[in-house]
Amino acid sequence: MPRTFEDLVVWKRSRGMANIIFDMCRAVDKSRVDYTLNRQITRAVISIVSNIAKGSSRRTLKDYCHFLDIANASSAEIRAQLYLFEDQKMASPELCEELRNECKVISRMIFGLQKALRKDSGEA
Repeated sequence: MPRTFEDLVVWKRSRGMANIIFDMCRAVDKSRVDYTLNRQITRAVISIVSNIAKGSSRRTLKDYCHFLDIANASSAEIRAQLYLFEDQKMASPELCEELRNECKVISRMIFGLQKALRKDSGEA
């Protein structure tokens, strides 16, 4: 098992996705921008990266998994918000689909991490 959150592939992928979403939000045509949606999606992607990190520093498996659950919920939130970005023509359908797929991968990775943590602790 990785020693720090920085060693987790899921954290690295989440960080990469966060940077793509930040770039997407900065690139929105100012006449089309919805600042509420921009802020919400950036908060959600920050939540994924942050909750994976916070969870890894917790002392109990239950707490760690709780923070991973929050990260996973934020991934679902981003997927929903990407439909709104697409509907409002704030981002291309191709980029939105790519990011929704990345959210699905990250969610599967979070689930896999939880499963591995439980197995390592004997709770599986």
